[in-house]
Amino acid sequence: MRTSLRVTSAYRNYRRKKYTPRKRHGRDASKKVQDFFIHLLVLFTLGIILSNLSDKHLINKKGELPNEKIIQEGYSQMEILDSNSKAALLHRLLVDQLGKPYVYGDEGPYSFDCSGLVQYVFSKVGILLPRVASDQAEAGLEIEKSSLRFGDVVFFSADGMTINHTGIYVGNGFMVHAPKTGEVVKVSRIDSGYYAECFKKAVRLLNY
Repeated sequence: MRTSLRVTSAYRNYRRKKYTPRKRHGRDASKKVQDFFIHLLVLFTLGIILSNLSDKHLINKKGELPNEKIIQEGYSQMEILDSNSKAALLHRLLVDQLGKPYVYGDEGPYSFDCSGLVQYVFSKVGILLPRVASDQAEAGLEIEKSSLRFGDVVFFSADGMTINHTGIYVGNGFMVHAPKTGEVVKVSRIDSGYYAECFKKAVRLLNY
């Protein structure tokens, strides 16, 4: 009888040792899976938050808004915002050209030099301009730098006499332009640095 009890007790101990670790391992694995999905959900939520922040508040290393946002900011400050206006079309066109490479002599649509960009963009809003910057500077109404508004065309001269660069003003001291070989169409400041020093004149082509 005692022998039978000992065998039964030993068998129970054997089963407890044999199966308990398996149950514990199963619970641990289940917890790891749960933790993994919780972490995944947290990362997904964080990604959405950061994405929204980037759309509204993200700044670049120089402390400025991304190019698209700079253009949008300038356009949104206009007194008249008509989605069917030439200014609205110009706004969309300028954003679409960002990032396209500078290639000397090119007129678009996939690459530009400075005056090629200006000519191309304004042709899309129904305004035909000469091909080179010096001739473009004679088109439209000349205005003071202090009177610049979205869509005005700005011109620069490295030697103070010959116009050698042009861009399209987008407000808040910025222009969209095709700078030089090795760069792309982008936004740059005209109220400081090289472009402030070399500013020559500005003309207005859009009446709105």
